[in-house]
Amino acid sequence: MQCIRRQPKRSASQENILLEQSRRVAALNGIRLGLKDDKDLKFLLKGSQLLKVKSSSWRKERFYKLQEDCKTIWQESKKVLRSPESQIFSIEDIRDVRSGHKTEGMEKYAKDVPEYRCFSIIFKDQRKNLDLIASSEDDANHWIAGLGKIIAHSNSMNQKQKLQHWIHTCLRKADKNKDNKMSLKELKDFLKEVNIEVDDYHAKKIFQHCDKILFSDVIKAIKNYAFQTSPYPVIISLENHCSVEQQKVMAQHMTTILQDMLLVAPVDGNKSQFPSPEQLKGKILVKGKKLSRQEDPINGNNNLEAEDVSDEDEAAEIEDESVKTKVEQKGKSDTLKLAKELSDTVVYCKSVHFEGFDDPSHPRAFYEMSSFSESKALKLAQESGTSFIHHNIRHLSRIYPAGWRTDSSNYSPVDLWNVGCQIVALNFQTAGTEMDVYQGRFQDNGCSGYVLKPEFLRDEQTKFNPKSITEGTWGTKKKLLLKIISGQQLPKVNKSKNSIVDPKVTIEIHGVQQDNNKKQTKVIENNGFNPNWNEEFTFDIEIPALALVRFVVEDFDMSTKNDFIGQYTLPFTSLKQGYRHIHLLTKNGDPYSSSTLFVFVNIQDYD
Repeated sequence: MQCIRRQPKRSASQENILLEQSRRVAALNGIRLGLKDDKDLKFLLKGSQLLKVKSSSWRKERFYKLQEDCKTIWQESKKVLRSPESQIFSIEDIRDVRSGHKTEGMEKYAKDVPEYRCFSIIFKDQRKNLDLIASSEDDANHWIAGLGKIIAHSNSMNQKQKLQHWIHTCLRKADKNKDNKMSLKELKDFLKEVNIEVDDYHAKKIFQHCDKILFSDVIKAIKNYAFQTSPYPVIISLENHCSVEQQKVMAQHMTTILQDMLLVAPVDGNKSQFPSPEQLKGKILVKGKKLSRQEDPINGNNNLEAEDVSDEDEAAEIEDESVKTKVEQKGKSDTLKLAKELSDTVVYCKSVHFEGFDDPSHPRAFYEMSSFSESKALKLAQESGTSFIHHNIRHLSRIYPAGWRTDSSNYSPVDLWNVGCQIVALNFQTAGTEMDVYQGRFQDNGCSGYVLKPEFLRDEQTKFNPKSITEGTWGTKKKLLLKIISGQQLPKVNKSKNSIVDPKVTIEIHGVQQDNNKKQTKVIENNGFNPNWNEEFTFDIEIPALALVRFVVEDFDMSTKNDFIGQYTLPFTSLKQGYRHIHLLTKNGDPYSSSTLFVFVNIQDYD
């Protein structure tokens, strides 16, 4: 949620985007509750008319609706109320939901209504019961079942999930106009909501600190540091929610700041296939939407309509990437506008919604690329591996972590590399096995960020499927013999003065399913200076070109989880044979000054 100073009047398209954002927030909270695509939850989010019962002569029709936080019920009332807060109540305030005539009020005042249309909400503390009559048995059942599920699932959330949900709810509550941004006044309201007393001076200081990181500053940083590590091309992915005028400003910043670095035309006039990374050295490419229509004859300007494609709003962190921006209004379709100047910066990476794998007789343009949530991509890899490989021979694919990973955890990138996906994005701030494997894959080619896929993932006639390995030209099956001999100067990980590490080594193979394996040494007690294992392990490697080897050293603990000491991951094809020292890396991927493993490596063709 970013800060803004002004809140201009919104267009119909913008209102539709905000409505869609609200839907996605609700869907995300449904996932957090474990109620993804639940029909009762969907009904409550849509809302319905109910009769509120107070006495034999007082029955009023009210509209009740579950809010996007999936924890608050809103009641529409024609009566002038003291504050909007009096129109809402929290799910957490509900003690029970009873069907039929199970309260004193329902027993007295609703006997003339069939029980199957009646239900009551019983609150905690001294708050009066809420007696309600639905228009049908189905509506009553949706409310009773839906509220019951939310209460049960909310109670089963762990403390971290509850905290995340609470923070998110407070932020959404503070965002009064629901534009997914925060003004200074909204910020001050948010601070009060979370019981933080801050005077206007400090509130403004916080606001200014959080507020506009300028787009131009981002582009300047990219210009200065894009090629410090590698000369190979950098792709800027634009998540564009700006007005046409602001899009023109964005395009101007990129062209004036990046100048010749920015690729704005096909290399050597090549319009039929991708240039190689070698041809794109020192170049910055833009990934975004691109126009393919003529100038707008009605408005007589260069503001062209975008094609009716997915908004690809990965930041919304929802697995449903089929969001459309099209709104039917007065018989005409109102689509988001895209400035020609910004469209012209997109050459080889046009963002499109994935509509399925190509019909070979009518292939899509090679420069069209799609983004997939990890769940969608893993499903395609599992069910249509060979088709996904063929898709990735012609098109770029970008994978991003699923929205439910609110703790910034990661998925394994290996299954997606195995079907040829080129841009497999992880949460880089989170260390762990997945990030170790990710960085290990790029040990090839000098950590340049570009690694050539195996030939069988580039062959247009390939029949390779990593989920069902058959005979083929996938490379010779190998037998790997590893002898873990000793360790040298392992770091002290437990800060206790009297603690000495008890190291053990685990060797992991990451690759196709048949190759995934893990073996470990015995524990050496109280020796991190020069532990000796002298243990041998063998592994059968079916597809060597896709396998990675990870060496992990841990401090063994009988009663709690082992402490991480160090690791090193590299592609199987990069293993050098003979006696070798493996230089261990920290949890964050930095090298230790002197901590190593001494090993013997032998690789043979499989008999």
